[in-house]
Amino acid sequence: MRAKINHYRKTVLFLFFLMFLFTGFLLNPADILAEDSYPSSVILFIGDGMGLEQIYFGQLVEYGFSKTSSILSFPYKTTVSTVNIEGTTTDSAAAATAIGTGVKTKNGRIATNWNAKMDLTTILEIAQQNGYATGLVATCHLT
Repeated sequence: MRAKINHYRKTVLFLFFLMFLFTGFLLNPADILAEDSYPSSVILFIGDGMGLEQIYFGQLVEYGFSKTSSILSFPYKTTVSTVNIEGTTTDSAAAATAIGTGVKTKNGRIATNWNAKMDLTTILEIAQQNGYATGLVATCHLT
């Protein structure tokens, strides 16, 4: 059990490190506060299966009750509910579709509507069409 907690702790810390590394280079706090400026880059981190419970657990493992995790101190944050179109617990494909397209679908569907008769446009495709550089990083196989 202790080995699993240590592995989870190292994984969470590594992901937080990457998040801070990338946001530190791309975001200038003075630019965020200026009314006439827009961010030059946006990085969306999605922890698959990561809810507030997992964040609080990581905080307890790392700091106990004495300190707050940095991710909970970010000036801008949100949570998303990605219950599938049938109202049941979603899988990763349906969750990614909901986040990436704004449309709920059935489990097992990636960027298609509930009956797979219509392809959905993703936020990455919209950004590419508007001349933005895009990228997708995953820690699993994409098929």
